[in-house]
Amino acid sequence: MIKKSQRNQSFTLIEILAVVVVILLLAGIMLGLAGYARKSTQSQLTRVQLLLLTTALENYKADWGYYPSTSPVRISCFITAESSNNVCLYNALFQHGKNYLQGFPPGQLRINNFTGLTNIFDVFGTPFNYYNSPTTPYALVNGVNTNANVFNQSASYILGGQVNLASYDLFSYGPDQITFAATNAVYPYWKSYIAGSTVAWSLKSSADDDITNFRR
Repeated sequence: MIKKSQRNQSFTLIEILAVVVVILLLAGIMLGLAGYARKSTQSQLTRVQLLLLTTALENYKADWGYYPSTSPVRISCFITAESSNNVCLYNALFQHGKNYLQGFPPGQLRINNFTGLTNIFDVFGTPFNYYNSPTTPYALVNGVNTNANVFNQSASYILGGQVNLASYDLFSYGPDQITFAATNAVYPYWKSYIAGSTVAWSLKSSADDDITNFRR
């Protein structure tokens, strides 16, 4: 009579832990891919919406002969300048006797809770940055004009620096919802364009993930 060998069918603790680790790694990879796909889709949608806004602005200019103007302040630390300039865009496209931006998602046309102004938001939750003040000079820092977008710490904003001087600048701050960035202790939550650089501001016109109509 042949006896069948008996084998312990239970798993060891190490085997169980190994399986758990593999599952967690796979879950992390899947979540990362899902997050990337979502951001990629949002970025593509933002580019489409920039084209819609551009078309609306061209139709506005065809009717009135000019693009809507904004305040001289381009970028602020607390989105107040962005919201103020955005309301110029909103009023021109929706409140100037004609609806120039038909079919735009209603959920992106809403009151800015911080400023109380009606703004056109991007899919990331930040007002589209519309800027049209081409004759505004660059800001001076310690009396020096560096011929670039310069951060004025005393006033906490940037003056001038329009890229498309013949028309306007229109851009989204992208997934991180910020642009430019001070590396000093006063504004630590602003992202530095040049990682690890001691220079407070880059010479670029936007941060890495900004989505723009800039013509370089």
